[in-house]
Amino acid sequence: MFWPQVTPARLDRTSTFAGWLRERGVSVDGRPDIRRLRKSSKVEKAITFKGRVSDIADDHSVQTFHRHYAHGTTLKVIAGSLITAAQTRWLDKAVAGPVVLGEEAEQSLSQPGSAAALGLSEEEVEQLRTGQLDMGVSSCRDPFASPYGRAGQLCPVAPTRCLECRNAFVLPSNLPQLLLFSDHLERLQLRVSPQLFHTLWGQSRVNVTEAIKARTDAELAQARLQIAEDKASFPLPLSAHVEFDA
Repeated sequence: MFWPQVTPARLDRTSTFAGWLRERGVSVDGRPDIRRLRKSSKVEKAITFKGRVSDIADDHSVQTFHRHYAHGTTLKVIAGSLITAAQTRWLDKAVAGPVVLGEEAEQSLSQPGSAAALGLSEEEVEQLRTGQLDMGVSSCRDPFASPYGRAGQLCPVAPTRCLECRNAFVLPSNLPQLLLFSDHLERLQLRVSPQLFHTLWGQSRVNVTEAIKARTDAELAQARLQIAEDKASFPLPLSAHVEFDA
């Protein structure tokens, strides 16, 4: 945003803002008060600079801004900007989840350009297809670049948080594990309070349910058969078997 070039209103010691307006044939509603004009410009600056006090207080000290302008409309603008930014950041994180691939999508991974469309290299696609990136309930584009751990550290929360991770790829072959994880969450929901379950596992529950919905009845029946015949397992870390309602 560019600020228009405005010639400053120069008033001598005996002049008033009301007199300056009359001389120029300018009429305003209400009592003319130059302080309101100044505060309006501060609000515009607060909006333009998104609450950065160092930029808003460019013609006086930061202390003056805090004493005279950091309240009312200006404060609401700054607070609203900060709240919106925080909500956006956390909502983006909350809705981040895995990429769910169907049979056709998995088969298309071998086609030219499919790797780039998923943000993967050709080598990563081959590792994905051959199960080298399997983390239990999904595959992972990079287990050493987890958003839940330090850079270079093997993901510390797999497989229990894979369904909340943007690095995860859910393949058709993961369906038995998805069902077993869903069963685990159902049992867990009976052991803890609704508030705690929603806080810790609500998003995982939503994501795993949506991933299962993407499969056909025939695929679900086949996956359940694999589980019944002990051909599929979902190993959970010891910590996942204990929940504290505190």
